[in-house]
Amino acid sequence: MVDEELKMMILEYMQKGFLDNIIDMFKHDKSLIPLIVDMIKDERIRVRIGAVALVEELSKTSKKELTEIIPLVSALLNDPNPTIRGDASYLIEIIEGESN
Repeated sequence: MVDEELKMMILEYMQKGFLDNIIDMFKHDKSLIPLIVDMIKDERIRVRIGAVALVEELSKTSKKELTEIIPLVSALLNDPNPTIRGDASYLIEIIEGESN
């Protein structure tokens, strides 16, 4: 479980466009990977787009850890917001496509 303050900081940094820094953080600390679910649920489009870019990058080096969050991402397929459902579906496609 990630500290709430750290989570908010990471989401803010993503909103500000610090994607490269966040990618480095996630590569060095795999325990942050479940935060991707929070990013996809965020109302800010820049955070959601950043989450997709983050998964695309991590899929090259962290396949196992990404595969482990598929159940969390799959739960978002039932979200009332169609944007969240679409983003979740795309993330699953990226993760499963890279793990085959």
